[in-house]
Amino acid sequence: MSRCPSLSIRPFSRADLDQVAVIYDDMWGSRSHSERGLSLLVSRHHLLHYLVSATGADVAELEGEVLGVVAVRVEGEPTALPWASRMLDEVNGDIRALGDEGVRALDAAETWHALDAVVERESGVRSAAPAEIGLFLVSSRARGHGVGGALWRSAMDGMARHGVLRYFLHTDSGCDVGFYGHEGLERTFDRQVPDDLAGHALHSDAEGDVPRRVFLYEGSPLDGHMGRGHAIRRRSGARPRHGSSVHPIV
Repeated sequence: MSRCPSLSIRPFSRADLDQVAVIYDDMWGSRSHSERGLSLLVSRHHLLHYLVSATGADVAELEGEVLGVVAVRVEGEPTALPWASRMLDEVNGDIRALGDEGVRALDAAETWHALDAVVERESGVRSAAPAEIGLFLVSSRARGHGVGGALWRSAMDGMARHGVLRYFLHTDSGCDVGFYGHEGLERTFDRQVPDDLAGHALHSDAEGDVPRRVFLYEGSPLDGHMGRGHAIRRRSGARPRHGSSVHPIV
């Protein structure tokens, strides 16, 4: 009798970056860039942005192929991937080297990161929830096979081991937010997206159409270990607004 291949959950390593960036780009990369390779570079930027602050990150692997990733930030814990910051600087330099289109794409990406910071500051969420699901991504080819659920349980277990009682994630009106209520998360913040933020245009050709409202959802890793996962949310024509930026998938 032949053995069925088993799914493994293991820590994220630098060698996983290329595979995960391709998954990210396949799902949320922009197809509007005229510069060849810019979409994948911007996808690498977003991925590394989330990994820089991650205190834990796991991948799901099946027969040597990476099929998904989850990254968590727990306040007060050391970052898990010290190499990510240097690689992010290198990727940003590569994007800028592509000229005006690259500069606009990077500016649009940084604007959304800045909006996340504004939302966190206005809501005070970090004082109530000391952990964040920053990134949760599953390959479209792996959906329906328990990959998202396995990664989600890994994140919940990790936060519980660190004594986390409450965590949060960012999402927006471009998501099927009903998923969060179904899984016991509570919407704790609702804000209209401003037309501009700190001098940066939010409506960018590089980013496509943007959602009109942004939300925070909070939950507890002790409220049962969810059998289903969620992934970074989708925006039409572009990347998800935040890894924590999530759209439900299994």
